[in-house]
Amino acid sequence: MNRDKDIIKKIAVYVMDNRLKVIRYLNSRGYASLSHNASLKEVNRAISANMFDEEFWNNFITFTMTNDGYSNWVVAAVQVVAAIGTAVNSMFIKA
Repeated sequence: MNRDKDIIKKIAVYVMDNRLKVIRYLNSRGYASLSHNASLKEVNRAISANMFDEEFWNNFITFTMTNDGYSNWVVAAVQVVAAIGTAVNSMFIKA
């Protein structure tokens, strides 16, 4: 669980450190339509709106790997996000 929290924090730090790059990425891929001065809250909403889309995470990983210093934890982050998505999806199917 601590590993999961650590990875989620690293994703948050990445988004905070690279807000404009993330906004451009989300807009260029059609995941969002954010202004360049969108708040961090708006960026987080756009990411959360796509969090169960495996293609989104595959593309986001590729994007983050182009930024030095972040590629070391990206694979672990994807595993955590995928596990969360699978668990939530399973809950909806059972309901």
